[in-house]
Amino acid sequence: MNTNQLTIAEAIEKVTTGFSSVYTKEDVIGLLNAIQLPEPVERLTPISERLSDIKDSIVDRITDHFDNDIVDFSSATFRLDYGNTIELEDIDLDHRAIGRIVEDVLTDVIFDLREEEQKNDVPVESEEESSLEGKNEEIEG
Repeated sequence: MNTNQLTIAEAIEKVTTGFSSVYTKEDVIGLLNAIQLPEPVERLTPISERLSDIKDSIVDRITDHFDNDIVDFSSATFRLDYGNTIELEDIDLDHRAIGRIVEDVLTDVIFDLREEEQKNDVPVESEEESSLEGKNEEIEG
């Protein structure tokens, strides 16, 4: 038997095109040892690293828009606490602005993932499966 490395498809073809006979254990073991499994597709970025990048992007964008778009400083209420310290008691946040920022970051991540998948010939899921529009409506609702 040939001991060159084979793919599973090549090994199956050798068996189906070979003469009908009873194969010995040694023949089967030799064939199995000759099979070369395809290399696993390596993820470009580990998921924990990707999630950390997403978190950092969201924090950075919220920080960039914190002064103007997210916090209504005119709504702040304070109280004088023990030891003559002033504490912030309440302030209004624009939750929709935060939702838009999160949606923008996730949309950018999906776009980047699609580009990586296309570069590496990995199947890309359909537009409907990755749509964030429904999630945005839930945030705003």
